[in-house]
Amino acid sequence: MEFAFYLSTISDFKKIADILCPVDCTKASAEIIQAFFGDIYQREHYGNLIGLETLQRSMLKNEKFSRLYFGQEFCEFLIPNLEELKKAYYISRQLDWDFSYTTGCLTENSIEKVKKNLDFLAQEKKEIEVVVNDIGLLSLIAEEFTSLRPVLGRLLIKQKRLDSYSSSLRQINMEGIDNSYEKIVNNQTESLKTLNLSISGYRQELKKLGINRVDIDIVSQGVYLEPEAWNISFSCYYPWAYITGGRTCPTAAIADPIREFVVVDKSCSKLCREMNRSVSDSQFFKPVVQRGNTVFIFVNDYSSPYLSGDIPVDRIIFEPVIPI
Repeated sequence: MEFAFYLSTISDFKKIADILCPVDCTKASAEIIQAFFGDIYQREHYGNLIGLETLQRSMLKNEKFSRLYFGQEFCEFLIPNLEELKKAYYISRQLDWDFSYTTGCLTENSIEKVKKNLDFLAQEKKEIEVVVNDIGLLSLIAEEFTSLRPVLGRLLIKQKRLDSYSSSLRQINMEGIDNSYEKIVNNQTESLKTLNLSISGYRQELKKLGINRVDIDIVSQGVYLEPEAWNISFSCYYPWAYITGGRTCPTAAIADPIREFVVVDKSCSKLCREMNRSVSDSQFFKPVVQRGNTVFIFVNDYSSPYLSGDIPVDRIIFEPVIPI
């Protein structure tokens, strides 16, 4: 198992000592846990500590972090500039870690910024990955940056992400159906584990574009993977999974209301660096946090099959802070 460390900003490196402070969260009382997860501003910090403690217990004695993920999946206004990318890359070199540059959905404005970063990375002699969440960028890498290794990002993976999909199935009308009720329920449950990668034609097209690794999120129902048959390696993010997001941003709308409904391609106040925005938990079964334009869910309770390797992933991408 390979373990990667994911940071989205240079400023997070300055907080690394606090981020990685070991805490035995299993000793906390239920009342303390409830108090933290009842407050959107505290649940992220406490969730990160729980994730770190769980990950440390799951890692074998000699296993260590060996790869740095750095970049921005979710917001074009937060894409690191070239100087920031260079700093992160050189930190990974000093640690003797491999490097993966993460990117998101791109517009004409943001792709120019990303291309500058790719130009720099393509000149390096080490093998470097680019996590791609935009089909246009994937095509560009295949045409112009062939020395870089593309990885299919989680925003391009179709997963059933909400707990409600797997925690309660709708009543089945058995009239005129020959199969048993149990078999139909089992088929429904299994269907929730499939991905768009289950389509062989889609996998073949990805292969033509150089995809040999795919990043997925941890979901409660598990996921159906065939790494050997598909000839694809899999990574998963932990302990925060992506639920939903978009270019319009309710957080930025606190300072500029139009951003909640209309895309505005001007400088952003970046309030996501200062606060989270509350999300109603009524539709969720686990703690969620909205950071900027994106909603994340805490997946520690059902992460065990992924961390143990029972679900065939061979890389864990640890998010010590929510990556936006």
